Amino acid sequence: SDPKMSYTVLCDAYYRGRMAPKYVWLLPGLYSRGWWKLDYGNASCTPDILRKMLNSTLAYTPDGYFVSEDKDTVTFSGLTPEQYEQEYSKRLLWKQYQIQNLTEFGISGSSFDATWAVALGLHIASERVSKNDSFGCDHIPGELVPLEEFHYQNARMGCLLRKSFHAVTFLGITGRITFNSNGSRIVNFVLFEQYHVAGDGAVSKKRVADIVFGNNGSKFVYKENVTAESLWPDGIPYDGAARERFHHNHIVLIITYSICATVGVVYCIICLIFNTTFRENRVIKPSSPNLNYLIIAGAALLYISVFLYVVSVESQQQQTYICMVSLQWNLS
Repeated sequence: SDPKMSYTVLCDAYYRGRMAPKYVWLLPGLYSRGWWKLDYGNASCTPDILRKMLNSTLAYTPDGYFVSEDKDTVTFSGLTPEQYEQEYSKRLLWKQYQIQNLTEFGISGSSFDATWAVALGLHIASERVSKNDSFGCDHIPGELVPLEEFHYQNARMGCLLRKSFHAVTFLGITGRITFNSNGSRIVNFVLFEQYHVAGDGAVSKKRVADIVFGNNGSKFVYKENVTAESLWPDGIPYDGAARERFHHNHIVLIITYSICATVGVVYCIICLIFNTTFRENRVIKPSSPNLNYLIIAGAALLYISVFLYVVSVESQQQQTYICMVSLQWNLS
């Protein structure tokens, strides 16, 4: 996953106010140290904004991406995990590797094992071809040919390659490498870390929980001395998709305002009748009956608008419609 995408999404979320403690963001845990401080060409975002967004954010990483903790076991490559780490750290100092965003470890162990997995898969396929063994792909159209003659229209070779890679199993730098029927690596757990931002702005990550996979499914397990309350001191965030909620006025408030507005409309009607009946009266005529009509009409419109504001709606579309009508009514 590209850290630039996470950077852009978190920046946009900041300006929308979608941040802790009400919102929790999940990020891949394989980004290099200080990835949020790199220049991604987004002038509206700064490292300080990203620090605010990262606080309490969760990072997830499948266990197969980490170098094995069994440092002394010799793997299929002939290296122990400890020897691999030493060699990798040494090569990081080489001039040609001094490039942006290449830092210590990250997914290097997984990439190393992936290269071996590809090589072993091709080796198995090559041996099958040399023995004229289609690996159970006899019913697939095509023919067995040397790997250098493979082309994507040869469906039988495609079947053979797929089954050859599925048969790959070896002990790698990151642990035992095996694949499921979909071609994905089988992992034992996914670990979760939480970002913490100290008062001085320093950003750190702490392992807080794992998703453990077993025969009976998966289970979310907190690490020792970690609880939901300790992770979310300001309250556990809402678990689920955002829901639209519309405020409904209390029935007593609706009745009260409706009665007052009705009285006001009735009063306007009385004033209208009075002004029409006595418009030639020497007391009414100097007050300009036509201006009185305008005042009465404006007052009536305002009283009627009360009904628009107290009405309850059940959807975004209805709310939008009511707001537009209310605005036009008041402008009139």
